[in-house]
Amino acid sequence: MKLNRRNFALVISIVVVASIIGVWGYSATAANSLVDRLRQTIIVHFADTRQDMVQEAYEPANMEISPEVVAPNREAPPVRPTDEAPVVSLESGQTVTSGNVSVQLQRVDVYSSFTRATACIQLPDNADWLPDASITVNGKRFVAAGWNLLDAKNPATYANSRRCYNFDFPVQPNTGIGSGQIDFSVEKLVTSVPELITEENCRKVQQKLQAAKTGIDLLCKNQGNGSASFEVLRKPASLPHAEVQ
Repeated sequence: MKLNRRNFALVISIVVVASIIGVWGYSATAANSLVDRLRQTIIVHFADTRQDMVQEAYEPANMEISPEVVAPNREAPPVRPTDEAPVVSLESGQTVTSGNVSVQLQRVDVYSSFTRATACIQLPDNADWLPDASITVNGKRFVAAGWNLLDAKNPATYANSRRCYNFDFPVQPNTGIGSGQIDFSVEKLVTSVPELITEENCRKVQQKLQAAKTGIDLLCKNQGNGSASFEVLRKPASLPHAEVQ
């Protein structure tokens, strides 16, 4: 189905669930990151091309914030290379911020067999953060089939906490993407597993958990040879002990 940009009306809701507690500090972080869920939404209306693009921001209703334990998907396949011209390309540039995390949706390209969203994320720090994203088209949710970090071969990319990504979704024009609403969501950020837990990292964990008022207290134990272990002294009754560890 060929989509005509002239008559194409698309609404993109950028939904950010972010403000992550990197459990093992800035240099080494654990797989099970505790997520402090905050949500903010911007609606971007792409109207008839004869008119200027109308942008409206909507503040969400107050939401209850609750912790969640997540694990990273370290095996996300890379996005597919393509020489195909997109059926529709829409530029955004809209940004949403939640805590110390912000997401800027650069553009959405709809191809004949998939849809690609390009977004730049201001991360909490320059650690090895892994993003999970999805889009919802007319009420149906699609998780990213693959993503890649732009300019990944440049060492300066990893020294910078603002990084840009391509996310590919199994959404074709005939799924109804040409009419209705798209919700683009960065649902969580997680960091990779450290090879070694040190006493310094353990102290950073304590500080972050206390600052976030998670109700979790740790006792750091020096094991010698630069390594450390920890004991969970206190946790919320609703949070399983295995998930805290």
